[in-house]
Amino acid sequence: MNHKFIKLSINFIIISIIFNSFSSKSYAQNIQVDTCHFGINNVYKFIDGYDMTILGADSYINWDIKNDPIEPENYQHVKVIRVWGNNDKFEITKSNLPDQLDIYPGSIWIIGNEPDTTYEDQDNLTAETYALRFVELSSIIRNHDPSALIGFAPIVQPSPVRIFYLELVIAEMEKLLSGTEISISDTFDIWTIHAFLLNEMPKEWGTGLPQGITMEMLDENHQPLDLDYRTDTHSMTLFKQLIINFRQWIFHVGLGDKPLWITEYGSLMPYYYVPENETIEFMIETFDFLLSYKDPTYGFLPDNNRLVQKWYWFSLNHSIYDKGGSLYNLDINSETNTGLSFRQYEPNSEFVDQKNPDFEPISIEEISPLRYSEIEGNVDYLIKIRVRNHVSSDHISNFVLHLYDENDNKISSNIGYTVRCGGDGFTNLIYSNITPGSIKSNFKFVVETNSSEDINPSNDELMIKEPIEFLGLPRLIYLPLIYK
Repeated sequence: MNHKFIKLSINFIIISIIFNSFSSKSYAQNIQVDTCHFGINNVYKFIDGYDMTILGADSYINWDIKNDPIEPENYQHVKVIRVWGNNDKFEITKSNLPDQLDIYPGSIWIIGNEPDTTYEDQDNLTAETYALRFVELSSIIRNHDPSALIGFAPIVQPSPVRIFYLELVIAEMEKLLSGTEISISDTFDIWTIHAFLLNEMPKEWGTGLPQGITMEMLDENHQPLDLDYRTDTHSMTLFKQLIINFRQWIFHVGLGDKPLWITEYGSLMPYYYVPENETIEFMIETFDFLLSYKDPTYGFLPDNNRLVQKWYWFSLNHSIYDKGGSLYNLDINSETNTGLSFRQYEPNSEFVDQKNPDFEPISIEEISPLRYSEIEGNVDYLIKIRVRNHVSSDHISNFVLHLYDENDNKISSNIGYTVRCGGDGFTNLIYSNITPGSIKSNFKFVVETNSSEDINPSNDELMIKEPIEFLGLPRLIYLPLIYK
């Protein structure tokens, strides 16, 4: 008996059934673009010590379906459905999916995580198996939640040998969809690749050959990368080459009209192999390239013909002793130099469109005694204020904040800026000549732009109506007298 024929027949029947009510609506154009291109991978859970509102990103991936328990305000969680394991395990994945779609309607769902590698405990599937599982899950999502978006092809890196793997995936999908009215383009909305730079030589460090592929199957145009972990894992030349080549490839296979997201990338080697300053240089250069490189033929038109519409840096909080690129030191929960550079990155004004802000003073973060004032016994207090920009963009936005007393007299002013992606910023203002222990109320903070028009002046004011007691004295330092 031809078991292979029986298996293919069963797969065809399954696909015909699950696509019976499949909608062929075009989804990709509904994805908002050109607002914030920055996302983050968080390996470990968020903690209170991470102020994500000043990071300069608006989306995160934690390779799970559940939201993080401490999800940052104004961040989007991208879901990842793991497709690993035997058929019994996959059946459980399918049976759980409808309930998960009900809990998280309208979400973005990436199907699979690095199905093309046997390394690092990833999904590890042949191209044919990934194709079948992708099509099945895609159909469930389409039929259950038409507002959801689907991510496809989360390969380790867009190298020639992994493009060969995707060619096999697409060929198998064409077989599965044959006889239906559904095209491959109907099954997904976003290309969601990873873009690491890892060695692909068999049985060596890196990521190896994709599952089910041997050297004998590869022609000269699909040879594996042979890389050095000290120099090539943060090669800007190679990064550019792979991204440009991948965009050209998806165009030539007729699927270039969709957004391309890099849902995981970075400089993976820890600092003792690749110094942190080299990781920072690579990160900044990738940001510049991804924001500035545009192509009228291969780029994504709604995003001003950029090649890539979103990128997620790896990572927020991996151990610095195991992987490079972490924005926070996991052991002491402090920002790294890489994190500071990520947060402070400001693109060249020619790379991005400047957007008018919508500033709002949010809260008083801290009040502390600064110094004794000129009036004896009184104190000048420093007030730290949080300001938010409700407009998401790829650039920082500068503001001026003013403090007025209860009689509407201007007390002090200072400048500040909010980070990218609809984030926050801080500035400090001085409330002077206050008697310690005094209670103040009905004073206010008013924000204004110093370079462009605020699109929503109605929220430019923070009125402090509740009484606040100003406590504490400045710390004095006494220097010893020195006699000759």
